Amino acid sequence: MVLCRVARVFLPAVAGVLLRQIHHDAVAQQFRHQRGRRDPDQVHGGDALDFWRVLAVQPNQRLRLLAEMKVPGVAILDFQLTPEGPDRTRLTQTAWFVPRGLPGLLYWWVVT
Repeated sequence: MVLCRVARVFLPAVAGVLLRQIHHDAVAQQFRHQRGRRDPDQVHGGDALDFWRVLAVQPNQRLRLLAEMKVPGVAILDFQLTPEGPDRTRLTQTAWFVPRGLPGLLYWWVVT
């Protein structure tokens, strides 16, 4: 069983530019000295970001993370930026969770 939750937000163009900069600047600066980083200025697949492992990166488009924290199942978090014209950007956050038994189902119920 795979559980999924999707959140979509429409952002003004300025916010979309800001979120794109987060990929390049803020994420690189904030996690520069964390474990598992190969490059202090870029995020690559396999890098560790706090309690997450980077599964996939498409600069200015998508960031997919695998939870490495202790949870009763497997958790994946996906962020996607989609331009919606000159003044709007759609940010889609999708969370996937594969629960392990009843504790996993209860965990999903509590966090969603």
